[in-house]
Amino acid sequence: MDAAPPPPDGPTELVPRRRDERRAIPVDMDAHQAWATGLFRHVRRTLLGPLFVAINVAVFVVMVATGVDARAPSTPDLVRWGANHWTLSLADEPWRLLTSGFLHIGLVHLAVNCYALIQLRFVEQVLGRSGWLVTYLGAIVAGSLLSVARHGGAPSAGASGGIFGLLGAVLAVSVAPRAQTGIPDELRIALRNGMVQTAVLNAFVALSVPHIDHWAHGGGLLAGFCIAIAIVRPPDDEHARGRLRRAAVAAAVTLAALGGVFELVRPRGPKLERLRATEQLVTAAADLNDARALVLGVVDELQAPPLRADAEARLDEAGRAIARARAVHARYARAVGLAATAPPTPETGRFVDALEETLRRTRDAVAARRALDALGDRSDRAEDPTPAPK
Repeated sequence: MDAAPPPPDGPTELVPRRRDERRAIPVDMDAHQAWATGLFRHVRRTLLGPLFVAINVAVFVVMVATGVDARAPSTPDLVRWGANHWTLSLADEPWRLLTSGFLHIGLVHLAVNCYALIQLRFVEQVLGRSGWLVTYLGAIVAGSLLSVARHGGAPSAGASGGIFGLLGAVLAVSVAPRAQTGIPDELRIALRNGMVQTAVLNAFVALSVPHIDHWAHGGGLLAGFCIAIAIVRPPDDEHARGRLRRAAVAAAVTLAALGGVFELVRPRGPKLERLRATEQLVTAAADLNDARALVLGVVDELQAPPLRADAEARLDEAGRAIARARAVHARYARAVGLAATAPPTPETGRFVDALEETLRRTRDAVAARRALDALGDRSDRAEDPTPAPK
């Protein structure tokens, strides 16, 4: 019997790899380790993301403690706490462009944004703490400014502008040349894939969830991308020493750019006057409704005794509400005239006139009712005198 042939030195055919290995991206472990080591050397722990989560939670807790609804805060409550509103932010209160980024419209809104801040905390290691801070705050203001620049919409609030700014920074890192970022190619590919998934998810949310301020999201994304492109560098010792300087320059340029856009879009003169008057029309309408309810309540009470003792006080309150509404309407008419546009419709003026006439007649009726009640009391006392003591 012939002896078996010796085994070959190596396999005669290729050994198929596992499916996950065939699809894996080749990793340059040396480059990856050097990049990660540089990140952790200069920012060992991420602090700013958790810090701003704590700030957002603290603000929300204080709001709820003062009576704001935790599930669905009202528009007046949000405006009072500093929400972004086009008739205020572009007029006398531009600080709302920043403070609105620390308010949230309900507990779910707060939880989603805080989760996103925690997930994006690694951006602090890529840009440095100063770079993260400039990117986040600059994106909040840029998103708020773009939101109100379209001159309309309900008040807005939330950290979404800043969060999209951090996403813009991730996008910047994923598309910038490797020589500028030092990030390994395989990680850049993974980041780009993640950004595509995020874009698809946000497109789905935009189509399915109403009342989302996409202008703020877009402004924050653009600002975060531009700021990060300007300041991102490889995480080596030489470039790390210049992080604060680059962040300061980026902050100055961002502030100047946002200030220029604000001056470009803010209303002035007659346009500003009309903006203020338009905002007050909402309050004037509420005053008129309150006055109408008070007057009609007293009219109903006149139909049957006894008349409430505070009827006159309620009518005085209604009169003050009518006077406030008339003053606002007159101011609005003047502002519209200054803006050289069509005059306001006269329905509000006629309604105020009719309500004042109803108020006058109701006052007369209350006075007559008081007089009749007083006369009836005197008649009762005359017919049924109290016996004198013996």
